[in-house]
Amino acid sequence: MDDKTEAAIASFSENIHRLDLGYRDKMRVAVLLLKELKNIRKVADRLGVAPQTVRNWLGYAGVPDEIKAMVDARKISAQTAIRISRSVPDEEVAVEIAKKVREEPTSERRKIVIETARLNPGKSASEIHALAKKQKSTKLTLDLTPRLAAALDAACQDYGDDRADIATAALEEWLGKRGFLK
Repeated sequence: MDDKTEAAIASFSENIHRLDLGYRDKMRVAVLLLKELKNIRKVADRLGVAPQTVRNWLGYAGVPDEIKAMVDARKISAQTAIRISRSVPDEEVAVEIAKKVREEPTSERRKIVIETARLNPGKSASEIHALAKKQKSTKLTLDLTPRLAAALDAACQDYGDDRADIATAALEEWLGKRGFLK
């Protein structure tokens, strides 16, 4: 590794735990390190974070710039931006969905808009938003052990998302891996 890369890693490693670095900064370092180390686990170990955290930072690289600007302006979270980007391949529609999502009053409503977009490729943002308005979410209350609550809070801090979004993402991942989520 060259001196510039080593300096970037040292600065990032020092600041990630002291400062609230932006997702763009985290993405840049993850991309830079992945080019050098060629392995997500090695990048995670080098930065002292979980491999899934590195995957999320790398996933942010695929988010359209206009949506990243919304994250920078704190209109939507980085996780929401990543979900939109992964769910809506058409960049123009993705940007319009991001605008619709930021208007939604709750995280549940935002998730429904994104899920509706994922399930209805080829539809316009207005059509997707109209379909999403007809959808309802199901509320679930969980009793968490102190260990799980602390882990959830750490994930919220790391990903810049709220508890409900992190819990939903974890549940989606678990159900998807086991074939329950279509």
